[in-house]
Amino acid sequence: MKTFFSFLLVLVFAGYIFFSGWLSFWSDPSRKNVIITKTSGVLERVVSGADFFWTWQGILPTNVSYVGFRGQSWTESFRLLGKLPRSSYYASFLGIDPGIFDFNFQVRLELEWDPEKLPDLVRRNTLTQEILQSFEDQLRTQLEQRVRAWIEGSSGDYSPVPRLKKLDPANLALDFMEKNRDVITGLSLQKIIIAIDQEPDWELYEKIKQVVASIDNLILEQQQARSLTRRLIAIRENEKRELLAQYGELFEKYPSLVTFLSSPAATQISDVLPSITPPETPR
Repeated sequence: MKTFFSFLLVLVFAGYIFFSGWLSFWSDPSRKNVIITKTSGVLERVVSGADFFWTWQGILPTNVSYVGFRGQSWTESFRLLGKLPRSSYYASFLGIDPGIFDFNFQVRLELEWDPEKLPDLVRRNTLTQEILQSFEDQLRTQLEQRVRAWIEGSSGDYSPVPRLKKLDPANLALDFMEKNRDVITGLSLQKIIIAIDQEPDWELYEKIKQVVASIDNLILEQQQARSLTRRLIAIRENEKRELLAQYGELFEKYPSLVTFLSSPAATQISDVLPSITPPETPR
């Protein structure tokens, strides 16, 4: 009997050791679980599904905690709607409804957590299960901002959309990832779908934008020309005031010149002295 109880005690103890260290048994099988231990920090092994993972660190009470990321892929959808820049101004030139330049896009991202990158993600952001939801909410906000910037383009006129809509979902994902690798760290972007519910008239928009730009440039050139003319007139007037001042000083110093210049011998003096007739003001 004593041998039986000893065997049973050893069996119970062995079972405790086994089940305590069998971390995949205690973790959520529907999630990709990053294991954090007080003794070794974040482990590189990510446990999910039916994975078998045993470590001695699980034997120590309260030594192990988990950060469970979603085990399956999911979709994030962002709605972008509004008007192309200066659409009302451009439409007024043609006398048309500015609604022709309205848009309504829906961008869907199919995402999945990359298990190889999750331990480093947890380590760098000091993630715990308690703050994981807040972290994912912040990530979604960043993704929405980056998607909008990606669709708008550098000029803010949504000009990349005609090019992007010709790409298949896989190449769209690659295009987005190349520009936003810092945001999607830890994520695997499977594909992107751009659904266009309302598309503006891109061709008409580009044509009227070029015409208005040409008109604006012409107006600017005319304004610059008028400004230059005013500056030149001011320079000439200043030069003439200086010349008159010099004549005044000369007549004060030599008063006899006044008598000379009023004599018949000085009737051709205008051929010698520079003209001081003010120029006509341009209309």
